[in-house]
Amino acid sequence: MPLYPEEHGIAAITASTWKWLLASRGAGIFYTTPELREKLRDTMAGGAMMKHRGEYLNHAWDPFESARRFEYSTLPWEHLVTLETVLDEVFLKYQMGPIAHEVLRLQDRLVECLDKRLYQPLRFPTEHRSGILAVRTVEDPKRVVKALRARGMVATTQGGYLRLAPHFYQTDEDMRRVTQVLNQGTRA
Repeated sequence: MPLYPEEHGIAAITASTWKWLLASRGAGIFYTTPELREKLRDTMAGGAMMKHRGEYLNHAWDPFESARRFEYSTLPWEHLVTLETVLDEVFLKYQMGPIAHEVLRLQDRLVECLDKRLYQPLRFPTEHRSGILAVRTVEDPKRVVKALRARGMVATTQGGYLRLAPHFYQTDEDMRRVTQVLNQGTRA
């Protein structure tokens, strides 16, 4: 979902890249406002936080002014390459607004096809929706997750809810297939 920290007064954001950004585990993103960065103190130092990065014999104290100054360890280049690739080839290509719209549209399609006797999705106003759709179920959510997994489909459970998260590259047919399995219940 698009997030514009400046518009909402958000001072810092950190996120893993392996979930919604489709990159590998081991890398993350960290954003801070310049005002917050000035208040934070470095507690560790390393080559990755310096502007001269790969010049390992350069011991000058010249850290980035951005949140990169908190990248104190050696960077996991293979993780960063996957993140850069997915950002360039997916998110910059398709843009976050259309991606968010498609995720919510697929959620709506999924909800339309669910058997309302078995599942009650938690519906929120558009401005409070996320990429994850929480669903109450009359069945044990862990058994539902197991039934989906047996058919090559992924869902999770947390707090007694079934959690479904369509991704923008999925199709209406994918939503139909997952709801067919869901509507059969765990007996199938």
